[in-house]
Amino acid sequence: LHVYAMPEPLQMPCYTESFDDCSIRRLPIRRVGYHVVERGFYIEHIEYILSKFDREQLYIGIAEEVLQGPLAEYNKMFEFLGAPPLDDTQFSFKSGIHTRTYEPAISKEGLQRAREIYEPYNERLYSFLGREIPSWEAKGV
Repeated sequence: LHVYAMPEPLQMPCYTESFDDCSIRRLPIRRVGYHVVERGFYIEHIEYILSKFDREQLYIGIAEEVLQGPLAEYNKMFEFLGAPPLDDTQFSFKSGIHTRTYEPAISKEGLQRAREIYEPYNERLYSFLGREIPSWEAKGV
């Protein structure tokens, strides 16, 4: 993960503010330290991991796809690990755990700003994966 120092004085982080408040004011995303928005720069995390491990040692699962088809996605992980697959009599999945609703909901302007921030990183990720992630590209989401 690359972290850049900004030439202007460091502003207070947006940890307690909404994404809209932080993004619409166009605060710098890159700063000394680690900004919560950078968590979504997945390709940078992957590139760092690949600087330490071979590609064959890395499995990448997409949370939205696990939620849409948990048994199939878990079986892909098991196959990667060399474990036998499970069937629906052996598998139980509880959805809705570790989820939360953000209040206030992100505005249309904030959503557009998020798309602008993440687009170049997502494009690099899609290139790496060899495919897009449809749920991330759904308009209005």
